[in-house]
Amino acid sequence: MSSPVALGAVVVLTYTGLGCFTLFMATIPAETVPRGALATALGLVMGIGELAGGFLAPVIAGWASDNWGLETAMYISAAGAVLVVLLALGLKETAPAVLRRKNAAAVGAGATERATSAPAVS
Repeated sequence: MSSPVALGAVVVLTYTGLGCFTLFMATIPAETVPRGALATALGLVMGIGELAGGFLAPVIAGWASDNWGLETAMYISAAGAVLVVLLALGLKETAPAVLRRKNAAAVGAGATERATSAPAVS
């Protein structure tokens, strides 16, 4: 990659996925797994992440860089960041407190709507 601007854009795109680590490593398992299985779920997520990120990704990126050039590793990393963003867009809210707040707002909005749309009785 001969353009510093393009390289900077790839680096920024690559690091946008880093903000999602806390989501998939702690928050999502803590909200979706029963309390008794929480430690196991967190251990599996972190163990698989370490295995894939610490062993498989460097091997794959090194092999790809040997075959297609050093910039290939950056493209692989950027593709991973894009994949994380796309997967994050498909998440559904599961936090009990947030769901209660949304349900209460929906019930309140429904009651207000019924009151304002009811025909006037004279």
